[in-house]
Amino acid sequence: MKPALADRPKNRAGSLELRAMPRRAGETPSAERGREGFWEGDPSYPQAILTILTAMAIGVVFHLRIGYRFELPAGAALIGGLIYALIVCIVTRRWQTHRLVRWVSGVPFAVTSIVAVGLTAGVGAVIPSSQLERWIGIPTVFRSWTFWMLILAMLTNLLSVTARRCLPLTYRNFQFTLSHLGLILVILGGAWSGASLERSRLVVSLGNASDTAQMENGRAVTLPFTLQLREFTLESFPPTLALATLDERKPDGLAMTPGHQFVKAGMRERIGGYQVEVKEYLPRAALVGDRWHAVPFSTSAPAARIAVTDRNGALAAEGWVSCGGLDTDRSLVQLSPTQAIVMPKPRPREYRATLQIAQGEQRGTQLLRVNYPLSVGDYRLYLLSYDETMGSASEYVVVEAVRDHGLPMVYAGMFLLLGGAALMLWNGIGQPKGKETRA
Repeated sequence: MKPALADRPKNRAGSLELRAMPRRAGETPSAERGREGFWEGDPSYPQAILTILTAMAIGVVFHLRIGYRFELPAGAALIGGLIYALIVCIVTRRWQTHRLVRWVSGVPFAVTSIVAVGLTAGVGAVIPSSQLERWIGIPTVFRSWTFWMLILAMLTNLLSVTARRCLPLTYRNFQFTLSHLGLILVILGGAWSGASLERSRLVVSLGNASDTAQMENGRAVTLPFTLQLREFTLESFPPTLALATLDERKPDGLAMTPGHQFVKAGMRERIGGYQVEVKEYLPRAALVGDRWHAVPFSTSAPAARIAVTDRNGALAAEGWVSCGGLDTDRSLVQLSPTQAIVMPKPRPREYRATLQIAQGEQRGTQLLRVNYPLSVGDYRLYLLSYDETMGSASEYVVVEAVRDHGLPMVYAGMFLLLGGAALMLWNGIGQPKGKETRA
């Protein structure tokens, strides 16, 4: 029982003696808090915001002094990242009760760094790359020094909090460590990819094996394999029609009013006030004399015989229209001295290249399609373009070879993230209501 007021100690004058409550370790008296410096006491959100702004300013300085980006060997990037992670973990475990270590691994620093990364990523996702190039001289914020400095701040928080929670290895600490370690690997893998990504292009032609590619900075590199074009195939959408009007204000002197339907026999469409009807359509045609004939050649151009009526229903013109190709010149249907119905070049639907790949003593033939990369060793090959003037008769293709060193680490991090999420889900499903599993 608590002593009565009358039983409490009194001083010599008979009044009650008031004793000061003991001060907690590290606690600063309220009278002294107002006289503290900015970094004295326990840092919180103001210090986190200042740190993040300083990191962004350092990124701007790096951009001005070093440039948009610099190439770093893959081994050096990996070793540097691992050394930094090891230093952060050792410092956190050695001085985990220090106020600065608790602050770096605490909520204010985590929230501030995550918000800064999210806002910067939002800017990069919303503003077009051409606008960024015009404003600040970088095509994307995701490879800028400022963004990487923010990623470094967020990574420091993740490493520090994971190092604090990894031991003792209880069930809940294991869940926490597994999820955060996965996120750390994803960030480290992405940083490794951004610092050491190898992207080069090479021209692969018929009958000539090539292993020399050109990097983005113009430096020539030798690939560990050779490529040779065996066959190129181009598939295009059916053509459309358009109304061409002479207009000196346009760069090419023509104002185009496009149609929206694919050309086929019996098609009717109104284009720019004219009614166009397709009487006959030849997917592959050639002009022989004054007549169009169907031919089996893949390099031939499509052609259509059309009838055009004006707004009053009167026949304005009739004839053959074609976009032209290697074997045939373009053909149009003249409506007036300033207007004609034309057929624009059909848009490519798909193009693919059959490549002969030789790596050491191994040789084989692989099909490379646009938008479908092909893996060759550590490289991924992408089909970029071809000779558009030759079309399906193109004798070369442009291939991009990309080597991403950090991709396996990103996959490993995603696997750990899924494992941590599965453990949390399992723990939540199997947990009785109203109870918690103690660490």
